[in-house]
This record gives sequence, C-alpha cells and structure tokens, in this order.
Amino acid sequence: MADLLLLVVLMYSFNEIKAQDLHPPKLTVSPLMITETDSVTLNCQNPLPVFQCYFIISGYKIDKTAPCLWTLTGSEFLSLTHESSPVTIEVTCYYLLAYKSPMSNMSAITIQPPRPELTVNPLMIIETDSVTVNCQTPSSVNVTQCFLYFMRRRNSTSISCQQTLTGTELLSMAQQSSPAEVEVTCFYMTEHKGRQYQSPHSNISSINIQTTRPELTVNPRMITETDSVALNCQAPSSFSATQCFLYFTRRRNSTPISCLQILRGTELLSLIQQSSPAEVEVTCFYMSQHKGEPYQSPHSNIYFISIQTEKNTLTSAPPTSINFTSDTVTRDTTIVDFTSTKLSTKRTTSSVTTPRISSGDFSSTRKTDRGGWMSPDDTEAFNMTNLVPGDDPPKGSDHLNRKESQTETSSVYHLYSTIPEEPDETPTTKTELAYSTLQPH
Repeated sequence: MADLLLLVVLMYSFNEIKAQDLHPPKLTVSPLMITETDSVTLNCQNPLPVFQCYFIISGYKIDKTAPCLWTLTGSEFLSLTHESSPVTIEVTCYYLLAYKSPMSNMSAITIQPPRPELTVNPLMIIETDSVTVNCQTPSSVNVTQCFLYFMRRRNSTSISCQQTLTGTELLSMAQQSSPAEVEVTCFYMTEHKGRQYQSPHSNISSINIQTTRPELTVNPRMITETDSVALNCQAPSSFSATQCFLYFTRRRNSTPISCLQILRGTELLSLIQQSSPAEVEVTCFYMSQHKGEPYQSPHSNIYFISIQTEKNTLTSAPPTSINFTSDTVTRDTTIVDFTSTKLSTKRTTSSVTTPRISSGDFSSTRKTDRGGWMSPDDTEAFNMTNLVPGDDPPKGSDHLNRKESQTETSSVYHLYSTIPEEPDETPTTKTELAYSTLQPH
C-alpha cells in the first residue's frame, strides 16, 4: 500500500514538471575499446529516478530502449548495427519523464578485431642467441603491420608479424641490459572502410635474456688417478665473477671451485662418486652481482674428461738361483792330438756344460758357439766346445766324470775339437760324455 502511494505521488510530481526543468543525462561508456568477445557498459545518468533510457546509435537510426545501466558484448553491438569489426560506433542517450529529456553527450565505442596471440620461442636466451617472435593475427582480418610493445618502457617498434631477433637486438629495443627480463606484447594494424584500426594487445610474454655463457677449457682431457687436470671457467670480461662452479651433468650436482682450478684424478672421482676408469661430463657456471642481486650465469660448453686406472709399474724379478747337475751320456768321439809328431788318437770323455732352464721361453732354446740361440727343432749341426781340463768345473756340480789316459804326459792341454766319428771308418769305442744342466730353483 505504501509503494502504491509513493507511485501516485511521483506521477503527480512528474505531471507538474515542465520540459524546461529536465536536464540532459550524462553518458559514460567503459571501456571505449573492446573486441567482439569483450563487454561494454553504457550508463545514461540522470538526476531523476528513471529506470528506462533510450540509446541512439548515430548513423543507424536506431532508438533502442534499454536499462539506463546497460551492459552488452561487442558481438551484440555489431548485431544491432549489422556491422563487422573493426568499427567505431557513436552513441547518445535520453530519458522520458512526461517529456523527452535533452540528449546526452556523445561517446564513441570502438569494436576491435580479435586480439592476436603472441608466441615466443625460446623464452630464455643469451645475448648472442636468437628468439622467434610470432604475432599470430586472425585470418579474417586484412593486417597491414605488426608491432612489438615493451611493457616497461611503454614503447612499441614495428616488426614483421613473424620475426627472428637476437638477444642483443631485443635489449636495444627495450633499452635494457643483460641479464634482463623483457616483457612484450604485440598488436597489429588493419584497414576498414578507409580507416586504420589498431587491434587490442596480445597476451604478455616474458623473455629472459642472460649474459654470454662462460667458456670452459680442460687440459689435458685424459688423465690417470694420480695425474692432474687444469679447469678454467672463463667469465665474460664485462662481468666480475664472485664464484665459479663445476656442474657434473650426469649426477646433476655442482661444486664450488676457483675459476681456474687444478684437480687430481682422484679428486674428480670423489666429486662424482665413481671409480676409475670413468668419463666425467662437466660444465661450469659463475655467480655475480647484478643490481644488488645474486645472478647465476648460463652453463658453459660441455667437456669430457677420461680418468684411466693407474698403469702397473713393471719391476725386474731377482735372478733365479741356479744349480748345476750332471748328466752322463755316451758318445763316440775321436780326439786328435796335434802336438805330437805322430798322429795318434786318444779316446776320452769330454764334458760340456749346457744350461737347461725350465721356466719361461728359454726352455726351448740352446746357445750355439756362433753366439746365437737355436731352437731344439733346428737340425743344423753345430760344434760343441770341450772344457779345458785345467779349468775348474762349474761351481755346484755334483760330479764330473772325466776319463783321461793315465799315460798322458803333457802338462799343457790344448783345446780340442770334437770330431764325430763316422761309423763306417773305425770301430766305435764308446766313451762317456758328461754334461751339466742348469736348473732354476
């Protein structure tokens, strides 16, 4: 009942209002630039409690009744005007309260084409690396130019819609220095009905531009456990490295070192928790200060260090002790004495000491009187040299059978040659030839 009474009072009051008492409404539009999928709010503000307003879309003769606070999408706006994006539409409003109010101010709403999509690959580079920037535009739009927009500097630069840039070029455009995080978007320009329109900005991409990576040198690349290797992690001259690190790629761990460090093979094996032989795959990086914050450099090139097992040292074995043993063989010989005027023959037992070594490869060879070694399989005849009777027998000989003629009167014995007796010339007299053999302990 109270609401009905209020309505009657208002109607009576409106009838008493004269046309000159009505004030124009104020139209606000937010935002002024949208895409087809975005929404826009139109607010036709007036000093009276009016809930229905009229919106006039200029040039299209559209007088649309709607709530004074009206929200609609870009697509709905385009449907009302039978237009396509991009387009700019001018709007005014008024209200009715017994009389038609004056027109509001005019606002222009720009309905943009679809926003582009920005892709960046890779997202982390060094100054000398390259990055591909692709500002992907809708196929339905006639694109005249693409732009990169740098968020921090709030400036843009014209590029191809797909372009490859180096880290140095990006830093120059953004007016920054490495290491830096460069935040970029993109947009494009298109022409519609003789007018140039700017697309909305794309998504934001952050490109991490790092300093030049250090260079690792290793010398030598192949060592043993006890050898040493020099590792040099060279930082760029423009940076002051506060600490260097070795990074072992297979174990994915790092250890602090001097930027120029000498390590032994055993130390490297301890760091990677391996034993030789092993191959160490290693890079390096350095830490520095940048704008008061610690900064880690990118990793250097990869090196492979081969650590071999220590070689065995060959030592000379002590000489083998030798015993002389005597063996007796029977052999027919004829001794010719050249000292007597009358050629005479004497039967004697000659002995020769021949080493017999049972270990190693020497067991199958004998030394000849020509100073070489001959295989026992060799059938070449060779001469054997008698021991001069005046000489002492070899030390360690158990016995030496020597059957000499008791009537021999010569006090000086000559060196005789053993001449094998042919079996068909003279009767064979068997004599015993004693020889000694060497046997190692």
